[in-house]
Amino acid sequence: MRVRQFLRGLVAEPPAETVVLVGHGGSLRAVYADLLGLPPEAAWRFRIDNCSLTVFDIYPEGAIVDVLNDTCHLEMVRSG
Repeated sequence: MRVRQFLRGLVAEPPAETVVLVGHGGSLRAVYADLLGLPPEAAWRFRIDNCSLTVFDIYPEGAIVDVLNDTCHLEMVRSG
């Protein structure tokens, strides 16, 4: 419920800049499901790896997934 309220406020008064959300798997899954208009129980169908990046483009008509669960930036850290 808190995630939905936050998103509604963000969509109602969109900032002029890019917004970055950082959170735990459960809250981020709730964000994904809500942005895509899915029921809350569908949230657990999303895989979220640690430190992964997901990008949504948000429009008045709805959200589009641009990048999902990307971890390629971690390769630089691993290879050192």
